[in-house]
Amino acid sequence: MNAGGKGKFGALAILAVIFTIGALFGVGGSFYYMKERRDRPDRNDRNMRDVYRVSVDRMANRLERSLELTDEQMPLVKGEIEKFAAAMREVHQSMEPRFEALMRERSKAIEKHLTEEQLETFREHRKQRREMHERAKSKRDGAHGH
Repeated sequence: MNAGGKGKFGALAILAVIFTIGALFGVGGSFYYMKERRDRPDRNDRNMRDVYRVSVDRMANRLERSLELTDEQMPLVKGEIEKFAAAMREVHQSMEPRFEALMRERSKAIEKHLTEEQLETFREHRKQRREMHERAKSKRDGAHGH
């Protein structure tokens, strides 16, 4: 093989190695993502208690890292976060009817500026969102026996 052939072969070999490494990382990354996605609860299956539990854990972990909390401090700080999470969950639930009323008012205000065709599409989108919200709410309430 001449010098030009060896250079081309070397370049092709390097490209093949880089391609193989990229493919391995791509496949490995996809498997990792799918595993994480499988292990994570579906957003629609989570209830408010789960949402607040996740935020409690996230906040506690963030404070532990950023403040370098000791082993003695961590359960105390997490307990405080949990105590307030319960109160925040109650406030959220009590405000839900007012929030929904505001959303209805907003929709009526928007509708005044739409053409008939836009109005039909807008109302269909609202209907789909309401149905999705009701399904999630019934799953959430069903999980707690309400």
